[in-house]
Amino acid sequence: MNSELITDLQAFFNFICYFIKRRLEVFIVIFNDFKNLIVALLVVKRGRYVRSFTHTTLISVILISIILVPFAASSLPSRAAPVNGQTEGIILDINNTIPKEEINPYTSVSEKPRATIIIYKVQSGDTLSTIADKFGISINTIKWENKLSSNSIHIGQKLRILPVTGIAHRVTQGETIYSIAKKYHTSPQAIIDFPFNYFKDEDNFALEVGQLLIVPDGVPPKAKKIILERIDRFKNTIHTPKGIFLWPTTGVITQGYHWYHQAIDIANPAGPPVKAVAAGRVVLAQWTRTHGGYGLHVKIDHLNGYQTLYAHLRKLYVKPGQQVVKGQVIGLMGSTGRSTGTHLHFEIRYKGRKLNPLNFYK
Repeated sequence: MNSELITDLQAFFNFICYFIKRRLEVFIVIFNDFKNLIVALLVVKRGRYVRSFTHTTLISVILISIILVPFAASSLPSRAAPVNGQTEGIILDINNTIPKEEINPYTSVSEKPRATIIIYKVQSGDTLSTIADKFGISINTIKWENKLSSNSIHIGQKLRILPVTGIAHRVTQGETIYSIAKKYHTSPQAIIDFPFNYFKDEDNFALEVGQLLIVPDGVPPKAKKIILERIDRFKNTIHTPKGIFLWPTTGVITQGYHWYHQAIDIANPAGPPVKAVAAGRVVLAQWTRTHGGYGLHVKIDHLNGYQTLYAHLRKLYVKPGQQVVKGQVIGLMGSTGRSTGTHLHFEIRYKGRKLNPLNFYK
């Protein structure tokens, strides 16, 4: 028998196996439906024959499963034997199918948002810069939390790693989110927007003595220069728009874009007008404390895949379904919903995904 005949016989045998397997699958479906029908009838008859029928059915299913195992196994990915120097079929390569982080016995960093401080053991080749990049926080955050006076670290050293760039603060008697925000040169809104911070009273953001509070973007009292540089950078950013979107209002950016705050906050105690950044149709103009605690907010569909959202307004000037033009005043900046002061929470979305608004402005 030549090799071509062997190949044809193998192909014919594989076809027969596939045909039988498919027929058996159809039979099992029909059998299961018939079984369910019979069981239902027996239940109506107060279960007189249910036990014996159930036992018979179970034995039948086991026998059919045993018969199907070889056919089912042939359809699963496996390491095939070489034929004429080549491997046919699907080869299951464990190195390609199992993520390396699942078989790595050493420390692996999750990309999911973290709620708590973790302890990281310094490994060979680590620097403060590589550790900061690994966990998505600043070098200064690591230094402040671990009271490091220099960038020097050593193998085996244990470092406390915060979930975000900022400060971890233990609440003392008489402190509020406002006093803590002032102490660490950040905004109270940033503290309440961090989703894992706990408040004894959600209406007035009351704190408990002794609780650990994460202060995003906070800096120690002696590091004022850092926060001033960050504000100056934002100011330089917002004055030269690229032309796609108009800047929505006047004020100072008090909070940037983070995984837990996919927007920017623009604060102005005067409560200035808020404008539509581009022409479009109003799809929402309402009040809500849920879904981010937006309060009075407006969502505009710009009919090109982009949507913008303007939250915490104190007054609305538009209604759902209304068409707006670029630069039209849609409301006044306020502090409604889950808010600690007069500011605009501004989002840009593309096909449902929230983007960093600052990427649209130079």
